[in-house]
Amino acid sequence: MRKHRIHSSDFSNREEFLQSDSLADYVGLERVDAIHMPVPLNFVFLGFDGDGHLDVTYTTAQLQGWFGHLDHVLPHARIELSELSCAEDGYCAGLVHGSYRPKALHSYVHLNFTCQVVAIKRRSVIATFERAIHIFSRPVVLTVHGEATGAAQVDATKFEAFVDHFVASLGLEFQYTQIVINPVWSPMVPNYGYRVGLSASEIDHIGKAGKEQLMRLLADLRDDEPALPPPIQKGMWRDSRWTIFVAQSADAKFSVNDLTGASEEWVQLIDPYLKREDDHRNRQLKASLEPTGTAAVVQAARVLKRLTGPLTSALREELFGQPEKLLSKFRTMHPAEDCVVGNWVGRKRWMLLDLTAGTSDWGPATGGEGVVTKNTIPRVDDYFGSLARDQRVERAKGRVEGDQEMTLHEELKAERSATMASTSNSEYQGFMLQKQAWEAAAAAPGAPPVDTQRAMELWGAKYREALARAELDTYERFALRHCNKQVNPVTLCADIKQDVAGLRAKLSKIAAAGVLTTELFPKHNWDIFGLGAGAWAGDSRANEKGRVQHDYFMAELASLLSRGLRHVIAPPSGVWRSEGRGFVPPLSPSPSKGQGGGGRVRPTAQTYGSRSVAGPFSKLVTFEIYHVWENKHAVDTGGGLGNHFDVDAFQQQVMTLRLAAKTGAAHQRFEFKMRHLNIADDPSLAAAFAVSLRSSSHEVVSTEEGTEEPEGVTESLSIDSRELVHHLRNGMLAKATPPSARASERTASSASFAQGILPSLLAAAGSSDSGLGISTYAARAAANEMERNRARAEAEKEGEGMTIPVVILQLNRKQAILIDEHYNGRAVDDVVLVVMNAAREDEHPTGMMCNGALQSRPLSPLRDALAAVLQALGGVLPPHIGYNPGRKQVTHDWLWSVGAHALSVTSMGVEYSDMQRDAVGRSYLLDALDLSVETVNRGVALLAAQRPTHALHRHIMNSQATFKTMIKHHSATLEAWKAVVTLSLTLDYGKAAEQIRTLRFNSELFYSHAERLSTTNEHLHCLGRASLSSDEGSPLIRPLLYTSAALALGAAVYAVSPLVMGAVFKRPGNQRRLI
Repeated sequence: MRKHRIHSSDFSNREEFLQSDSLADYVGLERVDAIHMPVPLNFVFLGFDGDGHLDVTYTTAQLQGWFGHLDHVLPHARIELSELSCAEDGYCAGLVHGSYRPKALHSYVHLNFTCQVVAIKRRSVIATFERAIHIFSRPVVLTVHGEATGAAQVDATKFEAFVDHFVASLGLEFQYTQIVINPVWSPMVPNYGYRVGLSASEIDHIGKAGKEQLMRLLADLRDDEPALPPPIQKGMWRDSRWTIFVAQSADAKFSVNDLTGASEEWVQLIDPYLKREDDHRNRQLKASLEPTGTAAVVQAARVLKRLTGPLTSALREELFGQPEKLLSKFRTMHPAEDCVVGNWVGRKRWMLLDLTAGTSDWGPATGGEGVVTKNTIPRVDDYFGSLARDQRVERAKGRVEGDQEMTLHEELKAERSATMASTSNSEYQGFMLQKQAWEAAAAAPGAPPVDTQRAMELWGAKYREALARAELDTYERFALRHCNKQVNPVTLCADIKQDVAGLRAKLSKIAAAGVLTTELFPKHNWDIFGLGAGAWAGDSRANEKGRVQHDYFMAELASLLSRGLRHVIAPPSGVWRSEGRGFVPPLSPSPSKGQGGGGRVRPTAQTYGSRSVAGPFSKLVTFEIYHVWENKHAVDTGGGLGNHFDVDAFQQQVMTLRLAAKTGAAHQRFEFKMRHLNIADDPSLAAAFAVSLRSSSHEVVSTEEGTEEPEGVTESLSIDSRELVHHLRNGMLAKATPPSARASERTASSASFAQGILPSLLAAAGSSDSGLGISTYAARAAANEMERNRARAEAEKEGEGMTIPVVILQLNRKQAILIDEHYNGRAVDDVVLVVMNAAREDEHPTGMMCNGALQSRPLSPLRDALAAVLQALGGVLPPHIGYNPGRKQVTHDWLWSVGAHALSVTSMGVEYSDMQRDAVGRSYLLDALDLSVETVNRGVALLAAQRPTHALHRHIMNSQATFKTMIKHHSATLEAWKAVVTLSLTLDYGKAAEQIRTLRFNSELFYSHAERLSTTNEHLHCLGRASLSSDEGSPLIRPLLYTSAALALGAAVYAVSPLVMGAVFKRPGNQRRLI
């Protein structure tokens, strides 16, 4: 581009000007096809250097080869929300369509993933993750103390905080991070999964037999849970985040970042914390005297001590409130129960994929695209388990009588037999002495009977634990003697390594059910089996099989990570398409005053093409909360939980969406206006509510006693969201603002909403007491508020303010009412609708299923309300909705709809994640970039249509200052684009938002000057004149007009004069005078 010479050239070279193809070509301006917005991304692989499960090993070169394609450029996708019905968004209980083709919504922004592989080659790091899994796990199904049966569940709340600390200590918290771990586990032992809530077995035990045990534990334990230490303040972002990252970005893409040293330092820091957690857990287990359900009671005590959250609310209602209100008449999960999953999305900027953990089935109950099954996540055992077994058989065949391998094998066999026999005899002798003591105590007069069967069960569990511990100690001693630090150890070391993994997994499950005395995580971290203990052995066919399995495994893993990119880290955004709302076209000039270009430009009210965008960035966002109550059709709610919407918690979470720089400086202001209305006392609201009610039937299995409905068909009431919003906007007592007077649909909806609801509030206050305590003072305050809303609506026209109405319907009916048949909360354009039912047990299930059971609706619609705000404010969609650019289709994928955040479908969560906040900020920037690029391209198109002429050259010579001003505005727009892109590299969207106003101002003025220049050139072409003064507009037109007017006047006089003179001569007076 040659625009750099504009500031120094005087445009005197006419020949060069005339030889250019167009004015845009002479200036050096070109159309912008795309802007690349960087997305920093890290891949952390733990347990893939021969230190994880089944010794899976991948070199750095292999990782780069398999995951290099993730370092790519992805065009940002926009999905029309107006076409996204329940069948398309996947939330309804009926058949999910799976995918559909949306209308073309072009975006100039392409997301450029800048990826790095974080190299961590230390056994101690993955061993620390294994220890955390061990400490935070407990059995899914309650067992007797010490029993090691069934799967385990890891407390995801504790583990998420643990991973947060790991990411922050490595200095990766200001980048997106995908963590893949491969912990050591035995395929012979049921595995584990991650869950925030409790299992059905735990809930049943706590609500019945374990309630007294829980109360006693809460009374005895006073100490708090151990706190994590502050993260290491030496990451790559700590001292000079900007300089370091920019320097790294200049390197080759998909580079390798070795953080082995930092990870070792983190291990030393986190080890004391894990020791405190283990001690704290053991103290709680010992304090619980009952042998069954101990771990469940301890977990319930931890949850209750956290005081806040939906899980705590559900447990408090189960224990101290009305537990029957938590149950649904349908076959659904308990509100405190959620899915056990093998992957997790944190509330920070990371995603975790555990290749050893098990997972449940989840997704729409009737199936559809993207449903997750137990085989969706590739497990290491499924790909490499058979290979490991074949290797062990080959090693056994290779042992010959008399060689070292056979000698060591016999030595180990003898030592193991002696140790097991000694341990068994010792445990049996101890049991016999204990049994004699029981019998003597039972023989005493008045002594209570002894439950010998229960005592035998407890002894059997401890006996099996002792044998496993003795066998593990034997293998440890042998490995330290013959395998530790050996470069090429004997093949027997590989067999021992597999056996140790099985014993550790078995003992870990025993510890999850009770107290364990065996140290499963010694200082050597079980890195004592020598180098190459898991190397492939045998013939070439086994090696070839291993290579093929490795390739299949990595292909599946790369696919899962790619899906995470498209659905969680950089998901598509939703937009609304409606009349009067959408993409704001380039500004048209207002009537100028004085010199050209001095008039203020204002946006027009029409749409441009088929473009629609998410809500524009506004400095001030006002949430008008209308809490609508209904006193009719009341039921006895009993004051239990789930009957009131927590407005304070809603406001607290929404405030976290406020855009701010990393330094803490706020670039956006949120306001909340609260109003209480009563349907019974407001005719307009009552009418709007009545006409929007719909009745429908659903095929949902019912378990209500005494009902025999064919095929489980149930009737339900719902609210037609668009019908309700239509009546609320237009109002029953006031006229809506004419569409022609609206600056945009968003401004119009806010203004008309205020004109529809507020007059009804004033009428209710002025006519009679509505029961809400609205006095004359309140009416005056409401009138003042209306004036402020009008002023705020005027500010919205300038792009400085925005209002989002939030309507909360607090319904006390005997029958539950949902929105559009399936929702407790939904965004309709920029209006958020939320419904809160007192008759919660009648709400039909969500249509989501987990592990064969329908998921119940949460106690409060707070999560649905928060998700609706995300959609209304920034077009943020739930993570299961994606876009396939190849097929140009919207698709479903439920794999990454996990985590304890507001958009999760598998766990309870009422908090926004950092990635969701980033999505809102990125949406603001995408909107501003698309708008500015479209505006600049239209200006460039106008200049490209102007062919150089002598007249145009003379005009430019006479108005160089104006022409250079146009170029300066274009250059300023380019600089703002660069600033946004550079700040996006550090995810500082708050700082980048400072450029939004600059983008809009300079791009609009550039287009305004280009439009004036284009119009002037058209005039010059039509007139064929030599010069045109830019200050006076079009002075050469005046002589032509004067000459034309004079000629026309002369012609008129010449044509009219004979008629006039003839009339004069015909007059009688004149005739006599002539005579």
